[in-house]
Amino acid sequence: MDPTKRSIVKVDIDDAAEADKLITILMGDKVDSRREYIINYADFNKTDIFQEMGV
Repeated sequence: MDPTKRSIVKVDIDDAAEADKLITILMGDKVDSRREYIINYADFNKTDIFQEMGV
């Protein structure tokens, strides 16, 4: 990575229990729950917007 172009993005996990649940759904062995989550919540047309933080 070019040091002049890389940036640091701060990530906060406000609800660790909910994050753990989503990780289990998305990374777990149960394909049906993962498929259901993706069908219901994935927005493949959404553009990711990353903001630079003042350090």
